[in-house]
Amino acid sequence: MTTRKHSFFKIAICVILAIMLLPAAKIGTLFADSTETLTVSNLVSDYIDGKEKDQEITTSLGINTDFGDSYGYATTDGWTIPSYKDITITQVNAGDFTSDATIGFSDENDVKFNKIGTDKISGNKYGLLFMLKEEGVAGIESPSITIPANAYYVLTFNVKMAEITSSAKYGINAKIVEEDGTITSLDAIKSESSTYKTYAFLIQGNEHSEKTVKLQLFFGNVVETKDSTEEEKEYEAKKQVGYAAVDTVRMFSVTYSQYQKLAENKSTTEPVSLLSQNSSYVSIPNGYFNETNNQKWELSQNTALSDLRPTNWTQTGAADTTYGVINTNETLFNNKLLAAGITNAVNPGNADKSETLNNYNNVLMLYNKTAAYLTVKSDEFKLAKNSYYKISFKFNTPATANQTNKISFYVVDADGKTIYSKENMVSYTEFDGNNNEWATFNLFIETSSDEKKVNFVIKLGTETANAEGAAYVDEVNLSKVTADLAFNNDQENKFVLKGEEGAETTYLEKGKISFENLANLDQTNSSNNSLAYYSYKTVTAEADKETNTNKNEETTKGSSFNESMLWYVIPSVLLAVCLIAGLILYYVKKIKIKKPKKKPKKAAYDRKQTLNKQMAKREKEGNLVNKEELQKQLETVEKEIEELEKQHAVEKQNKYTRQKYQAKLQNLQTKQENIKKQLEK
Repeated sequence: MTTRKHSFFKIAICVILAIMLLPAAKIGTLFADSTETLTVSNLVSDYIDGKEKDQEITTSLGINTDFGDSYGYATTDGWTIPSYKDITITQVNAGDFTSDATIGFSDENDVKFNKIGTDKISGNKYGLLFMLKEEGVAGIESPSITIPANAYYVLTFNVKMAEITSSAKYGINAKIVEEDGTITSLDAIKSESSTYKTYAFLIQGNEHSEKTVKLQLFFGNVVETKDSTEEEKEYEAKKQVGYAAVDTVRMFSVTYSQYQKLAENKSTTEPVSLLSQNSSYVSIPNGYFNETNNQKWELSQNTALSDLRPTNWTQTGAADTTYGVINTNETLFNNKLLAAGITNAVNPGNADKSETLNNYNNVLMLYNKTAAYLTVKSDEFKLAKNSYYKISFKFNTPATANQTNKISFYVVDADGKTIYSKENMVSYTEFDGNNNEWATFNLFIETSSDEKKVNFVIKLGTETANAEGAAYVDEVNLSKVTADLAFNNDQENKFVLKGEEGAETTYLEKGKISFENLANLDQTNSSNNSLAYYSYKTVTAEADKETNTNKNEETTKGSSFNESMLWYVIPSVLLAVCLIAGLILYYVKKIKIKKPKKKPKKAAYDRKQTLNKQMAKREKEGNLVNKEELQKQLETVEKEIEELEKQHAVEKQNKYTRQKYQAKLQNLQTKQENIKKQLEK
């Protein structure tokens, strides 16, 4: 017996260990990609290999980046001394860092160029020497560097901090200067080092057009004073004594993914965004669709609409659907559609009605090649407790005779519940087969005593009502308002308020509109198709029912459960089952359960006959009561029909009252017929 028990536990332990170790076999696959990193150093050397070597575009810049000429001399041709008001900046010279000549820093303990040395890049011998024998600032500025629209570039350079002999240690300071004077600075490089270290600016191109920047390098620094203003810039010099070297300035074009990985190393990189300052920084992330991701490093290869996906937005949809950022500029729009093979889409133009020949504006384009459905969702954003908000967006559903491109809008809670929906929206007021108009939709939200997390969702078609063609969305925005002033209404007799049936129609008044006024909107009226109101505090039973239905739909369609996690969930469940089963088997064998003695049987008493009699009696009595009740209901319904017909005969008849009368009469007649059928049974 002991041997059998030991064998059982040995087998059980082996099974449990196998199950527990199963996830470990899978973990390498799950996290292989997440640990992959990219640094500036291996971008410059190891990472770019083979075909990807073409990502280096240094030679196309037309700039002297190796600081040597074709005659074998060191030179800074094309580079200049930075100019700052009232600041004297010492010139920086190029030198041969393989030479045994001294740099001329100190008569007592001078150092040779080859002691500083090169950065060991093959064929490289020239570099920049930053040297200050007396307190001062040394600096140099590159020629203009062109950054195309939507580009992701990496500008790298190598630094060796040799020696700072003064008490002030400002080190090497690198800056990217934009056309408008905006400056982005890298953290100062102060630590002395025996080798060169690679640093980089990560440059994100403008959303609309190409821009130019310049690279500035200082030994010491120049900074704005506290008294400086936008109209009158004031600067001060951060002086020091010593010397350092900068070598090998290079430029790379990278993919969005590479850009993101490089940005993770904040100690050696500094992002520079050339996006318009007011275009992307709204409460709903990337609501103006100016930031893009997933594009290829070679911009000319980004031909598909999906190559410029908007950052912070995600998609679910059927086959033959796609979405992406497209510019309404005529040339850019037509070139993109031609490259993408889309022939039936109309340029929506700009929402402000400005011309598209010379202007640039990015919009989100949703496109269904055939009748299908497409859903695009924003990143999550927060609504503070006890607050008031306006969510607004612009949309365009250009239509032709053979297109059915209607969009639907939803606000979805963090738990997947749809708190508001507006379906089958079109931007035009009347369909004439050739519509191309922008419209604006405003939703006002009142929150309750807790913070809310929501997403903005837009759909082109649904699973049950497909749509075909293109639709456009722009300027998705969230703004905070007050209870007393939600917005200024400048339209008279436009927005219909709730009212009793048959009563005279009333409208939202002109002028300052409060949330209390908005609560009276009749949201079922088509006149209010551009304005809506939702309150977390006063959700109706009908809204609750609708949101629960939508929640189930969203959960079914948009489940984000990661199937790979089954490798962790299943073993845990199996482990618990095995342990419980083992314990049960062990104690079942160990514990002897005594069987109870049988009691002598009493004489059997059959109540069947008595019960049948009682049931028959009750059924008979119940049927009588039920028929009496049905007869009373029938009399009541027939009386209501008679009164309804009398009332309709004397009232003034119009289309509305006739429809109302016929609907009510039909309902009563159906009820009458049902009662009669029950009486006949």
